[in-house]
Amino acid sequence: MDPTQPKILVIEDDLIGQKVLQLLLGAFECKIDVADTGQKALTLIAENNYELIFMDIGLPDANGLDLCEKLLSSETQTKNLKIVIVSAYSDTHYQSRLESLGLDHILKPMTAEKCQNILSKYVPTLKKQVLHE
Repeated sequence: MDPTQPKILVIEDDLIGQKVLQLLLGAFECKIDVADTGQKALTLIAENNYELIFMDIGLPDANGLDLCEKLLSSETQTKNLKIVIVSAYSDTHYQSRLESLGLDHILKPMTAEKCQNILSKYVPTLKKQVLHE
């Protein structure tokens, strides 16, 4: 792996959602790991150092917001993780929890522009890429 490639974790149970994020992040030459459950995500986070995490809210074994709260309130290295919620949920209950956790939220569907904006904000080492359509 190229050490300049940002290492990103995608926590998403939907196969199409996984593939979309892998395709978009791959265009920015990111190194991508995928977890389809909260438990798998916790295992990968314990074993790796990620520059950014894209997290879905609705996972088969966990609520993504509960998982974020656990990770960010921890007294371990996870309290400084950069997590962005990627979800179709947009109601006020979720918005207030996102704000209280200090998390950005991207409403699905994910697009190249949304991906580029988040990467520019959270991954300063990322080489400036131009997406070709």
